[in-house]
Amino acid sequence: MYLYALETDTIDILAELFEEYGVTTVFTGHHHTYAHTTYNDVEYINVGSSGGSIGTAEFVRGHFYHFLFVTVQEGTHEIAVVEHGNVHARDVVTVDDLRLIARADEDAVIMEPIITREGSVSQKLVHEMVIENFGPDSLIDTLIWDFDTTRYLIDPASLPIMIAPDQKKSYPVQVTVNNGSEIFPVPRSILVFPFAHGKVCSVRNFLPVKRSVGVKKILEPPVLNGRLDEEIWKRVSPIQTLGTYDGRPDPPVEKTEIFFIHDDENVYIGARCHDSDPSRIKTDATQPDAGSPYDDNLWMFFDTNYDQETYYQAIINSNGVVFDRRCQYKDGQSEKDLAWNGSWEIVPGREEYAWVLEIKIPKSALAPYDDSRWGFNLRRLQPRTGMGDAGYWAIPFGHLPEYFGILEFE
Repeated sequence: MYLYALETDTIDILAELFEEYGVTTVFTGHHHTYAHTTYNDVEYINVGSSGGSIGTAEFVRGHFYHFLFVTVQEGTHEIAVVEHGNVHARDVVTVDDLRLIARADEDAVIMEPIITREGSVSQKLVHEMVIENFGPDSLIDTLIWDFDTTRYLIDPASLPIMIAPDQKKSYPVQVTVNNGSEIFPVPRSILVFPFAHGKVCSVRNFLPVKRSVGVKKILEPPVLNGRLDEEIWKRVSPIQTLGTYDGRPDPPVEKTEIFFIHDDENVYIGARCHDSDPSRIKTDATQPDAGSPYDDNLWMFFDTNYDQETYYQAIINSNGVVFDRRCQYKDGQSEKDLAWNGSWEIVPGREEYAWVLEIKIPKSALAPYDDSRWGFNLRRLQPRTGMGDAGYWAIPFGHLPEYFGILEFE
């Protein structure tokens, strides 16, 4: 999409065609965000929402309800952005604004991850938070933490900020996590940031919580039968708490239990995905790499050498059909090798109100690998309960290995 190219100041084939054939103005939509720019004498207007969903409801981000009034006469045109009760010029929100706001979201507030261990209690951690003002005006505001006091204690909960342009400051932050398994809702910081002269935006950042889980070492491998009935699985505490994509509790999936064990050669994963209506479990994919992303499934990411760059992805449906690929994240982009296939040994099973997977992964099949820890993330999709969201172990979720949680091998 040309808009993404313009936001990152890169070349797009559509923009090249517009320039080649003398297009003067381009109108597009879809993003529910208003933005205007002119690039190489071509004017671009991305029309936002006239009543559908909007993101933050923050005007400077182009998140406001509106329509365009366009007047064409003798080869010229005028454009008015019509909001309820207001009429704005076409450049009321620009692509440059969105680029600066995106940088503020990404870089204005930086904090090292808070590592929480599944099953741990009352972890008290002290970290430095760095705030950089790369805007043209002084940053004068109070940073406020929004958090569930039954799960977290953040001190200070509010922090006066005064930073001159092109300066940065460090602030100590003490975070207490009451239960390493109960991290949702994830705390957020809120700061009003001067991204351009006379313009401010609200920057909201998750507390960077990096989850970790211990993986017990075993002497005898389990028998893979799709039942999770061996004693070894009963001695392992599973991952059970998942959240939504935006860090809230109670995702639209039923109870999910993920167990981990390992020996010298293999990692074993047991999964029990509860479902109160098994007749509606979706299993359309029957062949590897054939569309299982839209079935009842589990998505798993493995950064086996913990370089936060190379990693493996497996999407496994309730019948054990795998969609997999080898990936590399570099320079802000993820390259995916769809031709790669892993050596997964998967035995599916059914309980009265759950589907089960037992998975054996040879460590050598995901080489190079670290003996002590892997990056890991998990997503469960249950289509009938919510195609718009899923259950996530670590957020933000996606092809972003720096945000994966950690499997720690004992």
